[in-house]
Amino acid sequence: MIAPSKESSSKSSAVASPNAILWYFADGTRYLPEDGYERAQVLQWMFFEQYKHEPGIAVVRFWVSISDDPPPAADVEKRRAVGRAALDVMEGHLGDREYFVGEGLSIADVALYASLIDQRGLTICLLLSRLSDQAKTPNRPARAASRRRRWRRGA
Repeated sequence: MIAPSKESSSKSSAVASPNAILWYFADGTRYLPEDGYERAQVLQWMFFEQYKHEPGIAVVRFWVSISDDPPPAADVEKRRAVGRAALDVMEGHLGDREYFVGEGLSIADVALYASLIDQRGLTICLLLSRLSDQAKTPNRPARAASRRRRWRRGA
């Protein structure tokens, strides 16, 4: 993924990778904490998204709903188990809090939420808008648990 850059001194600059794009555009906004420790936690969750969450959720979704040549069912189930484990970690972390880092919505929430929704035609602007609306709605962990139950059933 390539995104146009913010104003910069280089006319040909671009940022690749969805999480790098999130970080780049979030810098200086309320979606990226100023505190160094919280920024490190954001990175930790974004790395988790790339190495545990995305391979076990988004890849499985692609295999079962889009791919014309999915791998054998045993491989899908093995990868789905990775996704279940990632969801367990996320659910455990959100057990007593609303957000992954700090007291407000951050790009860690955006990165982890993106693989849990149907992404056909979804832009990052719409995603940020939906997350902002959800941040105002109580009982977010219960909704996440409901999504998790549907995903585990293979929906």
